[in-house]
Amino acid sequence: MRVYEIKRGHYKNVEGEKLPQLMGTLFGTVTKDGEWYVASFGALKFVKCRIEGKDKFWIDSETDRSADLGIAQQTMGMWNDFLEAATGYDAKQRSKRAQEAAKKDSGEDVPDVKA
Repeated sequence: MRVYEIKRGHYKNVEGEKLPQLMGTLFGTVTKDGEWYVASFGALKFVKCRIEGKDKFWIDSETDRSADLGIAQQTMGMWNDFLEAATGYDAKQRSKRAQEAAKKDSGEDVPDVKA
């Protein structure tokens, strides 16, 4: 499971029923399971999404690793389109933010050791 930040001011594009509408447009049929919206597409066995507050987007997914290469490539393109539309950040921006968060998190957990 991953958590993505939602770009400031972008929440209005995914609030309420806009998230399942976005998922439906890209992935097809969407169902609701508690707080989660669930769909599948191509090599994605499932993708589950929910929004927490106005700034966090939770996603859980499973990929069919035996899927045909063409299907896998199409799925990856659709996945990136979905994440950009849902978070407001493109792939490069999401990667940069994830790296910054990892550096921040690792710095907090590492004790100051002096030789």
